[in-house]
Amino acid sequence: MDRIEQINARVPVIVQQVNGDLRVRGHSGNELRLEGDDVQLDQESPEAPIYVRSAGDCEIKLPAALDLTVEQVNGDAKITNLDATLTIGAVNGDLIVRHIQGNAKVERVGSDCVVKHLDSNVTINEVGSDLVAQQIDGDLAIGIVGSDLQIRDVAGSCTCEDIGSDLVVTIPFRAGKTYSLGAASSVTCIIPPDASATFYLPHHTDIEVNDTMFDVEIEESEDGQRIVLGNGAAEVHIHTTPDFALASKRDYQTRIDLEINLDQQLSDLEHQINENLSGLGELIETQTQQAIQQAANFARHFTGKHINHQSMRQVKSETERAKRQAARARRHTERMQRPTRRQQPSSAADWEPVSNEERMLILKMVEEGKITIEEAENLLSSLEGN
Repeated sequence: MDRIEQINARVPVIVQQVNGDLRVRGHSGNELRLEGDDVQLDQESPEAPIYVRSAGDCEIKLPAALDLTVEQVNGDAKITNLDATLTIGAVNGDLIVRHIQGNAKVERVGSDCVVKHLDSNVTINEVGSDLVAQQIDGDLAIGIVGSDLQIRDVAGSCTCEDIGSDLVVTIPFRAGKTYSLGAASSVTCIIPPDASATFYLPHHTDIEVNDTMFDVEIEESEDGQRIVLGNGAAEVHIHTTPDFALASKRDYQTRIDLEINLDQQLSDLEHQINENLSGLGELIETQTQQAIQQAANFARHFTGKHINHQSMRQVKSETERAKRQAARARRHTERMQRPTRRQQPSSAADWEPVSNEERMLILKMVEEGKITIEEAENLLSSLEGN
């Protein structure tokens, strides 16, 4: 593993290419620290940008005030705690972005993407699978999403161009903002009963509204259908979707809690994988199957209340998403179990593989809070004789 440090870093950082996984975290100091496989740092002059490359995995800690550009990552990427702007070209795996104060722009993500707690405008042009966007204080613009899209708590305008499956939106629609939404399968807006908005939809859209929760008017015109809630202050344009539903938070709280719980479980386990705790695939798959069973139980619980074909399809979509997460976790584990150059033993006598039983015991100790992740990592290294 290579390590590079630079004091008083004050210019933008450009990550040109990382062939493995990338982790970036901003901090309050002025030091730039790089760790990775064959990591390289280039800078033509003190005023010129800093260029970074890595032949494998790479971890970067940089001053939070520096602008960051990531051009190419061939694995997964996680970027957190930046006060400046963030620009991402291509991430072939998963992408997680959290706690960014400046504007953020993402060109392409090959698999899943999660963006949360961003204080300015966010633009995401293409995501290959699922996308979750939450707690966005600026405008949100989304181009292509291959599967499902979930949007929650966007303070500014929101536009979605091409969503491959379902779109679930929890937004406090505000007058004067622009809302343009569409999805190939269904659009569901989760809103409070006292919401004030006008929804414009095409003629062919199948509309479902829980009229026991909302004071609503549905009108037909030459241009399409219109749903008016309250005084209709905010305008929401639904440009494509066969099914559209308005639901209260109470109707969907059970399903939302399920999604949050599943997302948190998988995020925690992914973090442990990234901290070099291998052998997690079986545990992740077990917890995923438990989440799938929760989804099935939810569907049975919901039957006889306000269940419909759209709600069942959304439960099925969450189940499929959980399966994709399990498959991706297995790929993570396989990659982690392949020895990198820094993990290679000097000779066969210097190294003895740690059994799966030992790894699972160490993982259980971490889960129960008996040891920290760092202590588990040191224990694994000791068992392997490193």
